[in-house]
Amino acid sequence: MDLLLRIDPTAADPLYVQLYADLRAAILDRTLSSGARLPSSRALAETLGLARNTVHGAYDQLIAEGYLETRHGSGTFVATSLPDDALQAAAGEADARAGSADPRRPRRRAVSAPHAAVAPDAADGVGLHHMAPSGTRVPDGAPMPAGMHQGRNGSAHGPTWSRQSIPPAGARVPAPPSGSLSALDPSAAVRLSAWGRRVADVPATPYSTPETPSVPFDFRHGRPDAGHFPLAAWRRVALHQLRTITRGDLWYGPPSGLPRLRAAIAGYIARARGVRCTPEQIIVTTGTQQALDLVARLTLDPGDAVAVEDPCYSGARRVFMALGARVQSIPVDEQGMRVAEVPETDVRLVYTTPSHQYPTGATLPLSRRLELLAWAERRRALVIEDDYDSEFRHVGRPLEAMQGLDRGGKVAYVGSFSKVLYPALRMGYLVVPPSLVHVASEAKRLADLQTATPPQEALAEFIDTGQFEAHLRRMRRVYRARRAALLGALDRELGNRIEVGPSEAGLYVLVRLPSGIDEATVARRAWDLGVAVYPAAPYYASPVARPGLVLGYAALDEQHIEEGIRRLALAARS
Repeated sequence: MDLLLRIDPTAADPLYVQLYADLRAAILDRTLSSGARLPSSRALAETLGLARNTVHGAYDQLIAEGYLETRHGSGTFVATSLPDDALQAAAGEADARAGSADPRRPRRRAVSAPHAAVAPDAADGVGLHHMAPSGTRVPDGAPMPAGMHQGRNGSAHGPTWSRQSIPPAGARVPAPPSGSLSALDPSAAVRLSAWGRRVADVPATPYSTPETPSVPFDFRHGRPDAGHFPLAAWRRVALHQLRTITRGDLWYGPPSGLPRLRAAIAGYIARARGVRCTPEQIIVTTGTQQALDLVARLTLDPGDAVAVEDPCYSGARRVFMALGARVQSIPVDEQGMRVAEVPETDVRLVYTTPSHQYPTGATLPLSRRLELLAWAERRRALVIEDDYDSEFRHVGRPLEAMQGLDRGGKVAYVGSFSKVLYPALRMGYLVVPPSLVHVASEAKRLADLQTATPPQEALAEFIDTGQFEAHLRRMRRVYRARRAALLGALDRELGNRIEVGPSEAGLYVLVRLPSGIDEATVARRAWDLGVAVYPAAPYYASPVARPGLVLGYAALDEQHIEEGIRRLALAARS
């Protein structure tokens, strides 16, 4: 870790006294934490350009006063128990230093303190370690420390001890008070770009974080079952990849993803979803959200129109709004998006979930799919097909993806492993038309260079060895049983008072309540009974004709589903 010390050869105080005072101050204000290891006297002397005896003198004094301790064969450490009088004086001395810093005294020189738990000073635009008074803190995410330099690819190299970035003596910008507006709202302290201002103004994604405290019956949608994940098999695959890694694997990979994984994905989606593509058309992303962002950036300028389903996945709407697009909502009926209402004028992009409309559960029929593809051909526009959970089809044969019907290269197909494996994997894929292969790969390179290599290697082996599709078959059986339990409990407890939306696919259902009932009130009452349910209204841009709740069932077993619905019925009646 880096630590900065003030040493002034022209000052009246001897050098060892200055070094002693700065080290003592760093210990008292917890910049050097209890048990932190200090550099050897030789290393510190070389770093600061001091005589070794000078460092010995400072260390010996701190050891004598109980601030430091030596461990035979290990080095010098901050004492695990500081003197009582030092602890009592710490707060007062820190306050005094903060109010009476001598502007004539030079700023600390940077030294390396191995394993020290350093709490850096406040940032002033030059570097993390500018010389604000000792004790000033900086929030996480502050700029890189002075003396460190950033590589071409964003990596930091160091430690290096350089004074060229240190500001003039006495110059500082005070850190904002804790809890101040500028500490909480970046726009209050930093002038944002137009994109940044739009991001700040975009409504938050509904239900994007788990409720705290949790409840025993949580019908959160989008959360797969973790208990049935083949953790042992995944560990074996991951360990095999780590054991066989070579030095050549330590360098960057292709921005579009590892060829082996792209080939594995291409084979799987061709078999399971009827997607027609080559591995070169696949971009491995860090999930659906990045795939949507890449396509939107490639096709939309601020002010361009994009048509989205209403209701729809709010994460897509937020991406388009942040880019400054004009979002045009297209109504959804029992057959999905009303394609006939997509404007023939200036729409550049259409976002749809044809195989399992989110969140109504409707399926876009073949006639509307062909109608949308014909529209895209006429308008030279692009259609994003978000196929987020079509692996789980509970009734009838799996539906072919709309991309498989596209002959004009007008569909960008988006898939994810978050629900079929686990969300923390952060892995998805984007299938682009041949005309966008090169530019989409460059867009991915600009976004983050590449998706991390080790999980790509593990996932490729998981697919190639058949374990991925075996896991899918097991989970289909599990989820079908849970779906049946949910539908049975809804019919038994709520009967004809509700209307259950299509449930042939996916891991949730939309339950419509009687008109006049406030869905938010029902959700609050259910929460009081230990049940979490999620109103559908936040997914709509237009007023909701009938209130509803989106109920996910993947993460609850049959017993919890039945008891949760029993309690929900009590909440709906009260």
